[in-house]
Amino acid sequence: MVGEKMRGGELSAGAIRVTPTAVSPVSRASREIAIARWGWRDWVADLVVSLIRYATRLGYRAASRRNVNRAWAWDRFNPVPYFKHNYATLRKDDRQILMHVRDFFTAHFDGESIQDIKRRRLHGLDIGSGSNLYPALTMLPFCDKITLRDYSPRNVRWMRNEVRQPHRSWKSFWRVLAKSEPYGRLPGGFAQALRTRAVTQHGSIFELHKNHWDIGTMFFVAESLTMERREFDVAVTRFVESLRDGAPFACAFMRNSSGYRVDVRDFPAVAIDELDVQTCLDKVADKVHVHLIELKNSGTPLRDGYGGMIVATGLRRKFSPLK
Repeated sequence: MVGEKMRGGELSAGAIRVTPTAVSPVSRASREIAIARWGWRDWVADLVVSLIRYATRLGYRAASRRNVNRAWAWDRFNPVPYFKHNYATLRKDDRQILMHVRDFFTAHFDGESIQDIKRRRLHGLDIGSGSNLYPALTMLPFCDKITLRDYSPRNVRWMRNEVRQPHRSWKSFWRVLAKSEPYGRLPGGFAQALRTRAVTQHGSIFELHKNHWDIGTMFFVAESLTMERREFDVAVTRFVESLRDGAPFACAFMRNSSGYRVDVRDFPAVAIDELDVQTCLDKVADKVHVHLIELKNSGTPLRDGYGGMIVATGLRRKFSPLK
């Protein structure tokens, strides 16, 4: 995903410069006063302690910089093995996510015909698509256009080819969706609709424009692009705020993930649970519903180092203009 995905990670553009605080120089006069008062040994001991504290601060800052999104080699993320490991077959937990999101979007658009929805020319967003096509599939019947946006150039190229010729495994995912009328009645099937409605785009989740899209998905992205909780919160907020007021959305997260490996490279994660997701979304969305898919109900674990999956749905909060 921007496997980054996602179960894996997404990435941000632009680096944040952190300038370490300089050590205050010890003047000759103050040094002589300290030596006269405490003696050489005490002065040297005090100096050593100060240097150790400063080195510790520098080490902490350096470690913190290694934890942030921009520090990871997202351009080396390999979507091919990621797809094979995650989506070559339909997993039990992904099936549950599909059903949950399918029913949410179907209920949201209940009462509108396919023709009515088509006349609205809705524009959907899947952020951090990576090598996961099924978030876009959940929006397909309701959108005139869907943007698949990812920061990794390799993921963008992979998704561009996948949209033109979807892998046969996506048929299993679509069959789950097609049990609901809006999906089952999609003219021409999902493959044809993808080719005509989906567009790929290179870009960061941190640079999304506000109030732009009419419906959105973000699967296994915000918790899988950093080790810093602050960046997780920012990513979730940027995604929801990129949608228009009242727009429906669906998100999925790895619960308490400790990071993941793609091919021969490790990628980060921040450990979050369903309460963290609820708290973060409640700041920018209404009618938020968070559902936990426990590991014991997920089938064979996808990998080590996570505690199930979380799916969340809601509506982008409508903000009244200031008077």
